Amino acid sequence: MLSRFGCAPRKKDLTITQFQEHWRISHARVVSQLVGLKRYWQNHAVLRDGETLLPWPGFDACAQIDAETMLDMDRAFLSEHYQVTVREDERRFISHAGFGMTLCECVLADGRTDGSGVRLLTFMRLAPMRAPAALAGALLDDKRTGVAKGREVYLAITGAAAGQRASLFDAVESLWFDNDAEAERQVRSIEEREHRVRLADSVRGCERLIARVNIVI
Repeated sequence: MLSRFGCAPRKKDLTITQFQEHWRISHARVVSQLVGLKRYWQNHAVLRDGETLLPWPGFDACAQIDAETMLDMDRAFLSEHYQVTVREDERRFISHAGFGMTLCECVLADGRTDGSGVRLLTFMRLAPMRAPAALAGALLDDKRTGVAKGREVYLAITGAAAGQRASLFDAVESLWFDNDAEAERQVRSIEEREHRVRLADSVRGCERLIARVNIVI
């Protein structure tokens, strides 16, 4: 199974609330008609007083799309429905100039990862002169503690398998919580700081998002 995290900023004339409403209703409807998708989850930033809980990560839209194979993924995005209908709707609410995606595979899924509750997403960039295998080993060997109810690790596809597709990030970690307060405490916890220290040799920079999932497919 392949996962594609597509990330893009909203158009400047939209508030984040207006953006999220269009994304949740109108855009979900047209994307759900793409053939061959196994999952379409919209990760909507949790808001407080109209603002995200964490500093802006550089994007407002963060969608996870899964397909069985690269061929299925390509067919969906090269289809007439995507190229005409979906792209037309995208122009109404996102900025394509800031778009980036991470094409990856889930290498770990532990606990509750069913889309319920709140998701803390961490998008990581590989440290210079470090091999992807080093990051993979660091993430998989690091045993998480704390109150997270579930954990997923996604690693970007590289080499010939990726073809000409360049990923924005090298890894994505997803921690699941019952509520946004737990996710916020995790970000600021000693456990989280120690986790980042353990990854310091492999990770140079990350973006974070606390989100609720709108499950479309």
